[in-house]
Amino acid sequence: MEFTQIDKLYAYLEGYAGNYKYLHQIANLFQKLRDVKHAAGQTDEAENAQWEVDCSNFRTHKGELKSMFSGTDNKGQLWEYPAISKLTDKEIDYIAARLESTSNPILKARYAHILWASHRKHKKYAKIAVDSYLELVKSCEEKDKKEPQAHYGLDVLDSIEQASFLGFKINYRIDDIRSEMNRLVKEFNFESSSALVIRAGLIRHMLEGKANFPPDCFGGFQKVCLDLAQTLFKEGKFHNAIDIFEVGEKVENKLGRKTHDWNKGIAEWYEGLMNQRGESDLASITFCQNAIEYYRKIKDEKKIQELEKKYEQLKGKQQFKRFSQEIDLRECRGKMQKFAEQLCGEAPHKIISFLISNRDLIPTYKSMKARAEEINKTAVLQSIIPVSVTDKYGHTAEHFVTEEERKYFGILHQYGFEMQLGRQILINEVFLKGVENGKLNINTVMEFFEKHSWYGKYYKSDAKRPRGNLQLAKSFSSQLE
Repeated sequence: MEFTQIDKLYAYLEGYAGNYKYLHQIANLFQKLRDVKHAAGQTDEAENAQWEVDCSNFRTHKGELKSMFSGTDNKGQLWEYPAISKLTDKEIDYIAARLESTSNPILKARYAHILWASHRKHKKYAKIAVDSYLELVKSCEEKDKKEPQAHYGLDVLDSIEQASFLGFKINYRIDDIRSEMNRLVKEFNFESSSALVIRAGLIRHMLEGKANFPPDCFGGFQKVCLDLAQTLFKEGKFHNAIDIFEVGEKVENKLGRKTHDWNKGIAEWYEGLMNQRGESDLASITFCQNAIEYYRKIKDEKKIQELEKKYEQLKGKQQFKRFSQEIDLRECRGKMQKFAEQLCGEAPHKIISFLISNRDLIPTYKSMKARAEEINKTAVLQSIIPVSVTDKYGHTAEHFVTEEERKYFGILHQYGFEMQLGRQILINEVFLKGVENGKLNINTVMEFFEKHSWYGKYYKSDAKRPRGNLQLAKSFSSQLE
């Protein structure tokens, strides 16, 4: 649907904004209108349409509005879009006027939230946002009942969480928020595709807000978790069953009373996952390890021994396949060999100084980070899928799960790649040629340390001054120079 008049689009959204599942779909309507107004030279309406696009493109996160995109420009300056901090008074006046003119809860929640986050922050805007988010909980819940596979439960979860973050910040409608969360955990449509996500998400939210949700807010949650987990288990959804069981255990810890052996259930379901995957699946080893861990928590020695034997069997049946691509490094190696020959024509102390202090031998963190970020822009899966590193026996050595951990893995991976394809070849060639020419051996290395370092030297220290290596470092530095 396309509009050529902004007033008509305003009127349309009053009744039909709820028909759009995502705000960016509303942004698209204004974007098309903006382009029409630009082409017609109607700059004021084009500007208003652009502000509506900006409003729709903010992301909500824990009660705050975040930009959709961010990065650095060619000069290294940070930029983000859209940016709350860059809203002008003219834009804020426009958003405030739109808030006054609309009665649609989707639009009201967004305009009020932006005004609350802006430099014109006022408690009245946060209150309007809370009221609107709570109204959206009801409407999205009704949509979920009609279309249980359409994931409207995720919109319910987001709306109640935003109401909670804002409400507790300004001490507004606290009882309503607590009551609504309790109701959703116990009563939200169990047939919904979001049945597990909304319950697990809500309970985790409540557990994280320790001061905001006292123990009496969690009454009856253990039974909800237990019933849901058992249903998921029967359906063969072991991962989901484990997830909600772990949540149930945390609720029990919050209440301070034991009602169920949660660890036993988790151990059994990890064992179920192991059996479900079969002996040829690498994941079965991890599931077996997890099952053993939880059986240890409940001290079930029989099961521990049984699964330890199973673990040894699984290890022996894993076949690791190697995927590789050949890279022709002959030209690169030739250049490195030529450089090494030239370097090894110098005195031994210059060769050793090169290996010790030349900064080009080791990639910098900054350059590896920049390269990893560049690769992530095209290799999308690499930036979103968790990574596990295994040793040669199939043991999981390390996990990279969170966004920060995956970014760090990308930097490490790029560092290893850079070392293998260039630097390591040069280092090896220098050592080989140096040893071959008699320039590098135990005697030349020891002589270097004796002449150019603190090794084998005695230094007197003033007793009145604390002992340290400052003077020694200066001496070492001057000798190297």
